[in-house]
Amino acid sequence: MENNNDYRIWHTILRKYFTAESIDFQSGIVFEKSRGAIHNVPLNRVLFEYKSPFKTKSGNSLYEGDVIKSGCDECSITQSVSREFRDPGVTWNISEDDALASELIGNIRENPELRRG
Repeated sequence: MENNNDYRIWHTILRKYFTAESIDFQSGIVFEKSRGAIHNVPLNRVLFEYKSPFKTKSGNSLYEGDVIKSGCDECSITQSVSREFRDPGVTWNISEDDALASELIGNIRENPELRRG
């Protein structure tokens, strides 16, 4: 699910990504437009996954929770994209070179079998 935002939204109850029509942080509600209707989703039922500044060799944007594979078939490395807050800002667990040499194989929400033990 590619979008123009710096994040994507996972509905923790319906177990799907969706696009927000708008977000009211003061009221704690995300407004989802689905099948022509607007649905109110409480903020405590969603996860925001932020977009990294990196893209894969195919040009796919990488978000938190995406799983990438790099290397040859015999020596492939699979890892989940994540970020950490450190002074003075956010750091990602991959580099631009890692991302450019990788392919996107899924994400840990839609493909829980890709989670590392």
